[in-house]
Amino acid sequence: MMPGSQKKSKLGFKNSTVRRNLWRASNNQAKDQTVGSEEPQNPKSGNSIKFPLSFSFAMGAVAGLVTLVVSAGGTIHGLRWDLGGIAFGIAFIATLLVSSLLVMGHKENPASLSEGSGVNRKSSDRLAAARKDAAEAAKTEEQADGGEPTAS
Repeated sequence: MMPGSQKKSKLGFKNSTVRRNLWRASNNQAKDQTVGSEEPQNPKSGNSIKFPLSFSFAMGAVAGLVTLVVSAGGTIHGLRWDLGGIAFGIAFIATLLVSSLLVMGHKENPASLSEGSGVNRKSSDRLAAARKDAAEAAKTEEQADGGEPTAS
């Protein structure tokens, strides 16, 4: 071996520290997960394709049957199976697309969002707190005036 040369590994790296650092980086990326990357653990959470598929089939069948009957133009002419099939296909695909997007976009809010003093409070609680604050303010004002009612 020549002086100053190092043996290359299978991946073509000259020393083991490069390989070790790449291995550590790849393992750290696998451990780091963002909040939204976790899938729900409950299989009945509504992310199933069964409902959108059956709903789309029903809507497609209705559209196909209506088109089949209406496009005939009376009892003299035969049924237009081609137009019925086209209407079924278009309605099925469009309904499946929209309903699947709606199902995938649904996500339950965590319970922690309903607590606190933000916009997620119930309006009945806010009304009760406002009435309590108004009563306390009136009592404080009455005590400051010496108990005499003010003329309005």
